[in-house]
Amino acid sequence: MTHPSRKRVVGPLVPLLCFALAEAALGQTLGPEAFGISARFGAAAQTTTRQMAMGVPFGCLDDVQFGNPAFAAVHEVPNAGVRWNTTHFERGPSVTSWRLHCVQPWHPDEDGFQLSLLGLTSSGGQGKTLLPPPIGGATAKLTDTAYIVDYGRRVTPELCAGLAIIGAHSVGFRLTPALGPPVVDVTANGRFGIRVGAAYEWLPGDYAGLTYAFAQHSVWTSRLTMAGVVRDHDVLNDSILTLGISRHLTPELLALVEYHHGTMSGGGVDGDTKAWHLGAEYMLTPQWALRVGDSDGATTLGLGWGGEKCRLDYAYLRDWNGGSIGALLGDSDTHSLEVTVNW
Repeated sequence: MTHPSRKRVVGPLVPLLCFALAEAALGQTLGPEAFGISARFGAAAQTTTRQMAMGVPFGCLDDVQFGNPAFAAVHEVPNAGVRWNTTHFERGPSVTSWRLHCVQPWHPDEDGFQLSLLGLTSSGGQGKTLLPPPIGGATAKLTDTAYIVDYGRRVTPELCAGLAIIGAHSVGFRLTPALGPPVVDVTANGRFGIRVGAAYEWLPGDYAGLTYAFAQHSVWTSRLTMAGVVRDHDVLNDSILTLGISRHLTPELLALVEYHHGTMSGGGVDGDTKAWHLGAEYMLTPQWALRVGDSDGATTLGLGWGGEKCRLDYAYLRDWNGGSIGALLGDSDTHSLEVTVNW
């Protein structure tokens, strides 16, 4: 006969043991590469609201600010602005990111600089991220900060080239269940990061653009495994190549297509991503623009208004980066707003 006290002890231990094993199994599937979840919405998204509405291109579309440092060479007047993004996940937190930028031509239409400050944080979403049974709900936390300095110079009347330095890049991602320690807790600090770019104006106002970015990160990972909490330190390398082209089909209609290929290696990680970005802009009037696009399957829409000294832009994205994180955080809605002034 089983002793009654043994029943009271063993009974609760069975679900607790299953819970711990499920947490450990999930921890083993999420490693140092998890910091990329935050970076996708932060420093990696060095794009304007206008570009976000047009499928999130990176290297082939000049704008008031830019991800391709070559475009620093084509600006004639200084400008500054702020961009604010918010993303609401079906099974996760609300992620808010901001970017401050200032563009200063050194010699107008010959060379110039851009300084950008970026930040990202998340809030809410307690217990909304669904993990395998019996864990249930968990809370995701995302952070990201960086500064970027761009310099571009005109090489020929049609060709510009540029270099960007990515500094003080710090990224964090944590996934914490209702009970127990975090399943994964990742902190990454950039060792160094650079981006080179080129833009060729093959027709007036139309560009073929190329960028290549490479960064190295020191990554500290705390994971719950079958052996308990394991803490690792790894060095990860990530890169992204973009190739794109833009074309005015009519004086009012601008279209573009761009291809992105990203890689990540180190710390037992070896993977790559490929994505296509399509977009268009139609000038309804000299001041108002309507925009639409597709970012690797994510629908993008937007409006813009431009005056003599000020510009306002709005963009909406459905399931931005959904192909890479949708399985974990679910569907999402992103809103972007940007205000820019020039003098």
